[in-house]
Amino acid sequence: MKIKMLAAVLALFAITACTANKSQEAEVPAPIVLEDRSHPQIAIVYGSEAEYHVVKIMDKQMDLTGNLPRVVVRLKNTVSSKVPFEYQCIWEDEFGAPLITSSAWQRVTLPQNGEKVIVDMGKSVKAKKVTMHVRFLVDVPIWVPTPDPATMSNQPL
Repeated sequence: MKIKMLAAVLALFAITACTANKSQEAEVPAPIVLEDRSHPQIAIVYGSEAEYHVVKIMDKQMDLTGNLPRVVVRLKNTVSSKVPFEYQCIWEDEFGAPLITSSAWQRVTLPQNGEKVIVDMGKSVKAKKVTMHVRFLVDVPIWVPTPDPATMSNQPL
């Protein structure tokens, strides 16, 4: 009788422990994926979760009809203030190797709750895929020394 009672208590304890584990797992939010690779030729990479929540990709298309490929991406601002950000398109060949002809970072400002279309062309006929990086503005401070007036007056012209 004691063995049956002990077995019932242990079974109840095991069920309770499993249920508690499942409820704790359900509370953890799913991680946000900062890469959108839903298109076979276009990948979008966000710099952080903030960019992911503010700048939404509404539409993306690859135009391969001409000699050079062209990517068209429609972005939407989801907040009620202007959002300055930068993007860079890194073009890749058919095997995914980056081409050296990719463009530099471009600055764009999305109007409040507005949309903007970004168009970028591959600079090589080898370009088949593109990875577009999106991030908020990153300004790099440039230090310029201030001339000392005391030493400037002693130098001959």
